[in-house]
Amino acid sequence: MTEVTEPDRVRDLGDALVLAVRSLHLFRGGIDPVDLYVAICALCLFYFSHQHTLAVIFERKLTTPAALKKRKAIIADMIIRYLRGDVKQPTPAGMRLDSAGLIPLSL
Repeated sequence: MTEVTEPDRVRDLGDALVLAVRSLHLFRGGIDPVDLYVAICALCLFYFSHQHTLAVIFERKLTTPAALKKRKAIIADMIIRYLRGDVKQPTPAGMRLDSAGLIPLSL
């Protein structure tokens, strides 16, 4: 009998979640669950592991209830946009998108 480990359970849960979401057609295809997990971890971990340094640099308290609520909303928005494929925004009239960002067409 093979022992089921915690990582096995997490993978099984992740696989089940991916299958359920795919069947509902809520998110775009081609998303690697491991890449998604790493992205979520990165968005969360960096903020908290560097909170003291960032607080000094930006002169802002990052762990107040309001700041944490805002951070959760930002992370959720970024991940949901990634999952849905909402990454392309229309380019405003009179502008072009360049590697440097939005640039007026007259330049």
